[in-house]
Amino acid sequence: MRQDTIEPIRLPSGTTLVIVPDSSAPATAIVASVRIGGVEQRRQAGIAALLARMLGGDSQGRTPELLQRDVEGFGVLGTQYDGNQLTLWSVCPPTEAALVQSAQALLLNTLAQPRFTEGALEQARTDQLRAVTLWGEDLVPRLLRGLQARALGTELAVQGDSESLRRVSNADVQAFYGRYCTPERTTIAVVGNFEADVARRWVETSLNIGDWSQRSISTKELLPTTEPVPPGLRDRFVPSLRGVSALAVGYLFPGLSQPTARADWAALLVLDAVLGLGKACRLFRLRDDQALAYEVRSQLLPARDATLWGAYLLGNQDPALMKQALLKTLAEAVQKPILEIEIARAKALLLAQRNQQRQLVLTRARTLVWAESSGLGAAFELEFTRRIEAVKRSEVERVARTLLTGNPVIVRTRTEG
Repeated sequence: MRQDTIEPIRLPSGTTLVIVPDSSAPATAIVASVRIGGVEQRRQAGIAALLARMLGGDSQGRTPELLQRDVEGFGVLGTQYDGNQLTLWSVCPPTEAALVQSAQALLLNTLAQPRFTEGALEQARTDQLRAVTLWGEDLVPRLLRGLQARALGTELAVQGDSESLRRVSNADVQAFYGRYCTPERTTIAVVGNFEADVARRWVETSLNIGDWSQRSISTKELLPTTEPVPPGLRDRFVPSLRGVSALAVGYLFPGLSQPTARADWAALLVLDAVLGLGKACRLFRLRDDQALAYEVRSQLLPARDATLWGAYLLGNQDPALMKQALLKTLAEAVQKPILEIEIARAKALLLAQRNQQRQLVLTRARTLVWAESSGLGAAFELEFTRRIEAVKRSEVERVARTLLTGNPVIVRTRTEG
C-alpha cells in the first residue's frame, strides 16, 4: 500500500529524510544525495567526480574486501556525480536484516566514514580518465555539454579532463569532502517494503555510529549567477563523425531555486512532451515529414540556478538547413496555438512514463531525492498525476513564450564542402 502524503523529516544533524513505505514493492532502495554544484565547488574541475568514484571503495570501519562482501550479501551499491549532485544508492531485498546491512554499508561505511587512500585515488583517476575519453567520442554528449557551457557561461568541465584530473591530490579530495559533504547538504530517501519507524531508526543509527551528526556546518551555498543569453551569439562548432550532421539548440528557463519556476514546472514538463516526447510530437515531424534527421530528441536539464531545455537532431543533411527548420518549428510553438489534442497526448505520455518508473524502487527513490534537494519538494512526486492533469493550455502557452522567446544557444557540426 502506498502512502497518501510525504512529510520530509529534518533529522537533528540537519540531514533531510524522506521515507516512502510500499508493501507491494519487491525490494528496498536507499538513495543519498549531496548538493555539490555551486560556484565554490566548480573551481576544481573533476574533483567531485573523483570523490564519487572513491566513495564505496574503502572505509574507516571496513576494508575494501569486507565492504565488497557486505554489498554482495544484500544487493547492489553505487555512486555517481552528475555536475549538480553527488548520489549514492543501494538496493536490497525487503527484509529488515537486509535493510540494516544496506543502510550500514551505504550511509555509515560509504557516506559518513570513507577512507581516502592513494590507491583508491589512483584507481578513481584511471576510471574517470577512461570515462571522459569515452564521452568525448560520443557526439550527443558533446552537443549537450556544448549547450550547457554556452548557455551557463562556463567552460569548466565538471567531470574533469586529463589535465585537471591529474592535478587533484588525495589531500584535495579529503578537504573537498570535509567542506561540502555535510549533513545540511544531504537528502536521503528510503523507498520499498518496510515499516517506516524501522527505516528511520536504522538510517539514524547508521549515520550516528560515525561522526556524521557532529560534523561542522559547511559554508553557505553560492549558486552560480546565470546571465541571459545575449542576442546574436555565434554558433559553436563541434567535430563530427564521418557522414553525420548534428545540431543542438538550447533555451534557458529559471532555475528551481525560484518560486515561479517551481510553480511552472508541471507546465514545462507538458510543453517538453508536446515538443519532444513520442512519435507524435512536433520535433518528430522534422524526421518523418522533412527527412532532416534520423534521431530527434528534446532534453530537459534542470538545476537550482537555471534549467536548460534543449533539442538535438542527428542526420546527414546540411546542418544549416537543420538549424533553420528546428528554429522555425520552435517559433511556431509561440506563434500558433497549441492544440488541446496535443496537450492531452502529452499528459497521457507523461503519466504513462511516470507510472512505469514508479514500478522501480530505485528510480522512485532517486526521483524523490532530486525533487526534494532541488527545491521542487518531494511531495511533487506524490502529486505528480494531479499536477500534470491540472495543467491548462494557457499555462503551457505562457511557459512556451517564457522559454522560447529568449535567445537560443546553438551547437552544431560544420557544413561539409
